[in-house]
Amino acid sequence: MPPSRSPAESRFSATNIIWVLHLQLRMINIADTMLKILPTALLLATASLYVFLPTSHATGFGDLELVHGIEAYSDNKSDEALQHFETYIKEHPYGQFRLEARFLAARASLRSEFPKLALHYLTELETALPDIGDYVLELEARSHQALRQWTQAGSKWKELAQSYPNSPLFEDVPYQLGNVYFAQGQLDAARTQYEQALQRAPKNARAPLAQFNLGQIAEKSSDFEGASKVYKHFVYYQPSHHLSPLAKERLENLTQKQKAPPASFGLRLTKIDKLITRHSFDRAREELADLQTLQLSEEDQLGIDYRHGKLLYRQGKYEQAISIFTKLAKFYPGLQSVEFMKWISRCYSSSGNPSQAVAIYRQLADQYQSRSTGRQLLFKAAWLSFNGGLHQKAIELFGLFLERYPQDQRAPDAYWYKAWNSYRLDKLPAAKATLEELRATFSTSTLVQHAHYWEGRINLQLGIPKAAKKSFEAAQSIHPYNYYGTLARQRLRELEQIQTPLTLNSTPIELASLNMVTDSATDLHIEKKAPSSHSHNLLPSEKKEDASNLPLFHEESAFQWSSPEGRRILMLLRVGMAYEATHLVDELQATPGYSPEEIAYSRAFLYHFLGDHYRGYKLAEKTFRSTIELPLGKESRPFYQMAYPNAHPKLVQKAHEEFGVAKELLWAVMKQESAFNTRARSWATAAGLLQIIPSTGRKIASALSVEPYHFEMLQEPQTNIRFGAWYLSELIRKFEGNIILAIASYNAGPKAVSKWVDQRHSMQTDEFIEEIPYRQTRHYVRKILGNLGVYQELYQGTTLDVPRAISSSYLDN
Repeated sequence: MPPSRSPAESRFSATNIIWVLHLQLRMINIADTMLKILPTALLLATASLYVFLPTSHATGFGDLELVHGIEAYSDNKSDEALQHFETYIKEHPYGQFRLEARFLAARASLRSEFPKLALHYLTELETALPDIGDYVLELEARSHQALRQWTQAGSKWKELAQSYPNSPLFEDVPYQLGNVYFAQGQLDAARTQYEQALQRAPKNARAPLAQFNLGQIAEKSSDFEGASKVYKHFVYYQPSHHLSPLAKERLENLTQKQKAPPASFGLRLTKIDKLITRHSFDRAREELADLQTLQLSEEDQLGIDYRHGKLLYRQGKYEQAISIFTKLAKFYPGLQSVEFMKWISRCYSSSGNPSQAVAIYRQLADQYQSRSTGRQLLFKAAWLSFNGGLHQKAIELFGLFLERYPQDQRAPDAYWYKAWNSYRLDKLPAAKATLEELRATFSTSTLVQHAHYWEGRINLQLGIPKAAKKSFEAAQSIHPYNYYGTLARQRLRELEQIQTPLTLNSTPIELASLNMVTDSATDLHIEKKAPSSHSHNLLPSEKKEDASNLPLFHEESAFQWSSPEGRRILMLLRVGMAYEATHLVDELQATPGYSPEEIAYSRAFLYHFLGDHYRGYKLAEKTFRSTIELPLGKESRPFYQMAYPNAHPKLVQKAHEEFGVAKELLWAVMKQESAFNTRARSWATAAGLLQIIPSTGRKIASALSVEPYHFEMLQEPQTNIRFGAWYLSELIRKFEGNIILAIASYNAGPKAVSKWVDQRHSMQTDEFIEEIPYRQTRHYVRKILGNLGVYQELYQGTTLDVPRAISSSYLDN
């Protein structure tokens, strides 16, 4: 037997540096430009070592076999990975990385369903690799569970909790022990562990299964009331959860045996509300049909009618819906009727009768003028006028709102919409005057930048190019890289190309076209030019020097890598568990002599380096907000790269190659959808980096022949990015290459966007975006385009040109 690794061998040696860099640069594919802005002298030294070390030297250490194994493991090719690890173990029985190789082989063995082999490789590894002893115990426990060796599994979980109370695995232990006891039929012990787990970590991914198992334990213990309570929670409050059908089956069984009472009428209505909220309309309709078979009181029938009315509205059966809501409004007096009158107004608006919709809101606004309800209703009446193309009416009602409620929080928006409706009626001087009033009255409003940009557009159409230039410069000075800053910079570039004022006087300037690649309408046409890179040293001020002159093993580092946290991070890197190291970043001890800014930058960089782009982005955005609002240049570029990371580059590159969607577009959408949080979940149960809802996920899985498929796969970056890229490519194809419409469809759905194209296809792109009917989608498109502009300039070295006009047609796919 080879001797165990001594603590001294765990130090950050030259060989370890080689291993870490080979591993990390291959596994998470950090770009060469990132290497040139590494935040500490230590990491700069490792980068230099990687760049200048011949591959043959690394091969001599045998680590490439392990690197290939880790690559295969990360691609879910566990059998291939196991072969690589076993080859290394066989050919290097006394190699420097023999212990890491055994750990890696154990992980691959367990994933390949060879738990006995995993236990063989894990023998005595907890002692030999103390920095990751908790992960060794976890693998041992899971291997015993796979072999149904429950006693041994429970022993390992308990040992993990006792020996490593600060491990990120600690919160999983009671969940796992609950599963172990449940499998053994030790129901009281299982209940105790599950309850402890839910109290300690209620948001853990294992929480729903623990809750469901508590229901089964209650049922087996003849606590039918407790069991039905758990099952009802899934059936009626989480009807879209994958455990809901199982809970429904067990609940029905209890009800048939008269062990549990039938669900109350109100609870069944709650389920229908949940289904409607999640757009599960067919299921909601079935539930309503079931309720209709019961003997109902008049009030119960009204409750059903209300849900039925909402479903009819969703189906576009507006006259029937109006009939139902009118009945409800008559039954409920006073303020209670307002909700139903608002639904009637929605029906009129959606059916192409905006005048009637506005009249209802205006009448209610006057009726409740002194209440907050009145404010909301008047603003809504004004907005519906605008949305319905009643621009003169909108000007009148927004003006009335400002007259009645000049200090209301919606007053800046009222100014903005009043100006916009004047613009739409070609009353340009009036629109310009209102925008100037908006800026003067609410100088700190976020709408000031909007106003500057559109004052510039109006000045161009009035033939005042100097004033237009001044307005665009003011807009871009507020933030050069958000949506309006991007548009303003584009307008200024166009102004520079104008040779004579006559062109300005005769034709309004249009936005430049966003050309598409000729052989693929699903990718942005961008110049394939590597962006310039700049070294950004964050050494203590008295020791700043050019990175290229740093010795290979510089003593300076922003963090103390010899600390327990530092050693643990390095060990996790060596065994391919970079992401698992991220929980230690905040705990890393800083080296004296570095400024708070330098330490914060180093932590943000390290998060990205380890693959936690969510926390890296959040830290950078919080700490360097003022810097990333400056023009992109030598000094600000490193901070922009922290706030706009090229996250999951290998997976994004694969998706780009498979579906043709620009990488920059995928990153721009990812940033807005999830902020790079792989565990992100929305109210509509959308999941993962690109926020895919379950129904869409199932359709994409079918289209891509992904089998077997289950909802939890959307939490996996490799699946989520691939599915999101496919969907974006289909939307881009549907709208014949128009990125704007594809982005809007990703948020609002292609059906709604197709309707908008039919109504507004003659408008210029910036005008079209201002009139997107959904506030959320309007904001979404602006944010994505702002993100896209930064990403394209940051990683491609080119500026974004927004399309001149929207597509006038689209495919029926």
